[in-house]
Amino acid sequence: MAGVLSNSSMWGLVFQSDFMTKLVLLVLFAMSVVSWAIALYKIILFRIKKQQCKNVIRALKDVTKFEDLLAITTTYSNTLPGYFLTRVLANIKELLLLQENAKSGYAQEKGLEFLQMQNDSLVDELLYQEESYLSVLSASSEASPLLGLFGTVWGLVHAFMAISEKQSADIAAVAPGIAEALITTVAGLLVAVPALMLFNYVITQVKRVEYDLMMLSDKSLQIARSLILKNSSGQ
Repeated sequence: MAGVLSNSSMWGLVFQSDFMTKLVLLVLFAMSVVSWAIALYKIILFRIKKQQCKNVIRALKDVTKFEDLLAITTTYSNTLPGYFLTRVLANIKELLLLQENAKSGYAQEKGLEFLQMQNDSLVDELLYQEESYLSVLSASSEASPLLGLFGTVWGLVHAFMAISEKQSADIAAVAPGIAEALITTVAGLLVAVPALMLFNYVITQVKRVEYDLMMLSDKSLQIARSLILKNSSGQ
């Protein structure tokens, strides 16, 4: 028995397995590579975007003029917060135009409420884009154990068929077949556990980006309100 197991190394069992087992292992390997690639890409990207949001929020701290807001938007135009400000800036310009057209009351009340709704909708839109491909991590963490279990059941069926053909249940003959079948279960867990941990970590990063965008939304709304009130007092 010891001699049989010593000759049946992990890679040896993989190479001597049937086509279906090899296919399951290949699919699990591809799922693992894709999951790690997506997770690492998202983690690096979110760190950059969080830093960009912090820089923009810091720059908006002392903004009191529309020109200052425009300058900051231009400086960070190629970033996530810069894109957000570009969209918000267009909405603020519409409010200021309404105010200039003798609709100051609407701009100060309904206009600001509508701007808040537009900001919230924009945050949801950006978060939806940032969450792209995260479903792959979730699917990998859920599907890989089942795929590994399928490979194990498939291998066990073949192992018991071999026992039936040999009319013998000697452990030395059964052990390699069972070990070969269980490899897919191990592979499935090796894919599922990291994928689940990576998915939860990336979701946490998404929540932090959402928090930064909400802060940016609140700050832009405060600036819009101050600009409208300033124009009203100057008219």
